[in-house]
Amino acid sequence: MSICSTATPKNFSATDDAAALARILSLPEWYRLCGFSDATGRRLLRSGKGPRVIQLSERRKGIALSDHLAWIDTNAV
Repeated sequence: MSICSTATPKNFSATDDAAALARILSLPEWYRLCGFSDATGRRLLRSGKGPRVIQLSERRKGIALSDHLAWIDTNAV
């Protein structure tokens, strides 16, 4: 059992594994994927207990799918 689901987003395509793992999840998409509320997801990321966050632009952040999967592996309960 892990903190977050190992499920992948609906539009995840495994046809090209390298490209699929390079996919960037928006923060709201990551919250939904993990089953977190926005507040819980933000609190987890702000405390440094979540996966690495990537600054995409001045006002947009995301999480690489590969970082999400690595984070799940290291946070198994």
